[in-house]
This record gives sequence, C-alpha cells and structure tokens, in this order.
Amino acid sequence: MTPSIVILSTKKLKSSVAKRAADRGYDLIQYDFIKTVPLDDEDMSSRMAAIDEWLIFTSRQAVKIFATQLKSMEAPAPVYKIYCLQGETMKAVKKLTKSEICGTAKDAAALANLIVSERRSNAFSFICGKLRRDDLMQILTGHGIVVTEIQVYDTVLRGKRIEDQYQGIAFFSPSAVESYFQTNILAQDVPAFCIGKTTAAAFREHSHNKVVIADEPSQEMVMEAVHDYFLAIQKKQV
Repeated sequence: MTPSIVILSTKKLKSSVAKRAADRGYDLIQYDFIKTVPLDDEDMSSRMAAIDEWLIFTSRQAVKIFATQLKSMEAPAPVYKIYCLQGETMKAVKKLTKSEICGTAKDAAALANLIVSERRSNAFSFICGKLRRDDLMQILTGHGIVVTEIQVYDTVLRGKRIEDQYQGIAFFSPSAVESYFQTNILAQDVPAFCIGKTTAAAFREHSHNKVVIADEPSQEMVMEAVHDYFLAIQKKQV
C-alpha cells in the first residue's frame, strides 16, 4: 500500500493486530487515552456477595476484574448466566469458570433489547465501570427489569495532544472519545473507526466527521474496517 496511511489508535493494540496493520502498509500512532483502575474498597466484598445469578457485561475489563474478585470470595459461586457484548468481552467471558453465555449482541442497546425480548429473568447484576453509558440501564429499567449496578473499576482520562498528521482515527470506548476531544481537534476530512454503536454515538456528540463502525466489537475488526475503507478509496482512484 503506497503511500503509507497513518492511523491514530486511541488504545495500544495487541501485537498481532498492530503487526497485521503494519504488514498491510499502515503506519500506527498508538496511545492509551484512558487508564482503568480496579476498585478495591471496603465495600467490594459486600457488593460481590450481592451479585445476582444473572449477569451483564459490556466491557472486557469488567470481566477480568470480576474474575479476580471471584477468586477471593469465601462462599462458592453459582453457575452464572451471562449476557455480554460480542468480540473482546465475549472472549473474556468464555474464560470464566462456572458460567453460561445466554446471549450476545454488538452493542449495549442491542444487548438490552435482547434481554427484554427473551425475558429469562427480571433481575440482573450489571458488572461495569464508573464511566458507563446509560443506554442499557434505561432500556432494561424502562421495561421493569431490576438492574443492580456493580462497579468494579474506574476510568481515568489520559488526554494528550497529538501533533502528528493522520488520515484515520480508531476509537475503542466512549471514554477514549471523551479523553481525545479534551485535548485535540479532529480535522474535518479524518474518518473515525469505532468499535461499536455506543462509541460511535459518543463520537457524534463531538464531531460530524464520517464514522465507520466495526462489524464486531474487537480490535481485529476495527482495523479490518480501517483497511476496507482505505482499500475502497484506492480502488476508486485507479
């Protein structure tokens, strides 16, 4: 691919994903615009003890911290029945012991609507971070489903001014969108590649630039969206 296209990733990518992008001729600028910090306060054990059998996850980080907390619980954990996002979150959930994935979706709103349509329980625990969007909670509570929010991590915004020029930008969470726009102004001709609809919605609150949403919420599929977009432009120019 010539000339090389520069992509700003608002998250440091897995080495395999970064290598594939580089092999395709993309130059990557990578910076973690957010940092997640596990909550380990005095109330964590009591919050974990109050968790329902039915769980909801919309982030990989929440799954990882939940798994760590489970190891410290004295009482045996039940077999959890889980609704979660596809992609990175689902991969993390599959590593949990004594759990069953009951449903998945590409974004939080779609996941909430799936839970409402199937109505397999009227009470869920939503394992999440402090900076979560309201979409899922509003849909579920609006349909009379009781949701207990279990916050297991905080998100710290790490805004940084990026001086380099880039032709595309990749976002992997609404928080990263907020962090980026705290310190940067996006040029009008730079498209945004988002991991899902929730992240895209957060982006549209700050910019009218073109948005491309990945087919699946994973790093791999975000970078596939990048490749497909610029490949299509190159074909038109031939």
